[in-house]
Amino acid sequence: MTANRERVIGSIRREALGHILIMNESHAQQVLSTYQRHSNEHRPHRARNQLPPDVHRSPLLTLRES
Repeated sequence: MTANRERVIGSIRREALGHILIMNESHAQQVLSTYQRHSNEHRPHRARNQLPPDVHRSPLLTLRES
């Protein structure tokens, strides 16, 4: 379980916190909630064949089907 936590923390550091100067706790909470929303709804996942979880709502899917 520790390896999973370390991977998640490393991903957050590389993808979110490494590019932004955090000013205070509320700013950190805002950045982390935005990252969480992106990760859960838009970011491609290997388990889904590099498709985002919201692929059925994605406007790109309708373009590909046309």
